[in-house]
Amino acid sequence: MQSTIKTLVLVAAFIAALGPNGINAFAQQSAESAPAELSRLEEIRARRVETEQELKAVQARSAALDKTFTNVSTMVETVGLTDGVGNLLRRYRSSLGDVRQDRLDAHDRQDAIARTRVELFELNEKLSNLHHSQGRRARADLVALIQEYELLVSALVEVDSTYMRLIERTEDFRRYIDERFLWAKSAPALQRTDIDRSQEALS
Repeated sequence: MQSTIKTLVLVAAFIAALGPNGINAFAQQSAESAPAELSRLEEIRARRVETEQELKAVQARSAALDKTFTNVSTMVETVGLTDGVGNLLRRYRSSLGDVRQDRLDAHDRQDAIARTRVELFELNEKLSNLHHSQGRRARADLVALIQEYELLVSALVEVDSTYMRLIERTEDFRRYIDERFLWAKSAPALQRTDIDRSQEALS
């Protein structure tokens, strides 16, 4: 009985210390804080998964371009700048993607990285200022959210750097072909022997 009375006294003192505004804020925080953090966690996790999928796609593009560039340079060294090879180079050049949009998108990617880093900084500040009375659950939810943000930032940075490398390699490949146009003849016909030798070089 005395224990119950003591508990009621402590609760009453806590409520009195909060005051009307404090009670409303405390109740609202208890009801909304955890669901809000969990909802934000799901949103950031979805963004992170989407960004990682984009990373895989651009890595595949970059790897394919590197392989093609290597094969073409090997073909040129092996076969030489014959008429047929010149025509093949023109075909490869026309198949190169236009990286102007990728370069324009770089600004948006870097802005997204900056915004996400600011949000991560604010979350770390919130965690450092989180009072122990707000409970372990609130702290655990915030830590989980921060971890997802860190993974998202890492993925965004990797996507941006991979895109920049893809842009540079595409432009290198285009310059490589353009420089050899000066030496390759403009004959329209592609001889069978050129095709056979090119296939051997690419195999």
